[in-house]
Amino acid sequence: MTPAEIRAAIRDFLDLLEHGRGSEYENWRDLVRCLDRLCWAYHRAEERAESGPRDSYCPSTPFMERYMALRTLAGARFPDFGYYNHLDNTTTEIAEPRPHLVGDAIDDLASIAAVLQAAQWRWEHVSEGHALYMFRLEFASHALDHVRYLQVFLLEYLQEQRPEWVGTY
Repeated sequence: MTPAEIRAAIRDFLDLLEHGRGSEYENWRDLVRCLDRLCWAYHRAEERAESGPRDSYCPSTPFMERYMALRTLAGARFPDFGYYNHLDNTTTEIAEPRPHLVGDAIDDLASIAAVLQAAQWRWEHVSEGHALYMFRLEFASHALDHVRYLQVFLLEYLQEQRPEWVGTY
């Protein structure tokens, strides 16, 4: 995956959140594809990443304001999304009863988008290499968990709520 393809994966996710694709089915289909592409982009970004100052992201809008705007976009684009269960200690205490943790699919989308907006800003204002470096660092430290939990949520939701869509994309 080239830097241009990584940048396109970032843009496509943000564009999906902002503009959608026309139908609920197309939005879901493209979300599944975007999440897969972002994981591949994460793995490929290391090859061309250049370290630099960690504090280079200087948006004019405060974080919580940007985050809430992203939550609003995500909620409008995916109105069926909400809370979901996921497990902790999946490799220990096998078959032992344990409480579920609760995830928030809207928060997942907003958190992923915040990392991607920062990468996009760095691409435009710092450098491609630094954008790739910070994308990889921030994706690994924060967004990757959101992506993986969201991918499991999507799989389960589709099987339980939209079985007619399973295997169509």
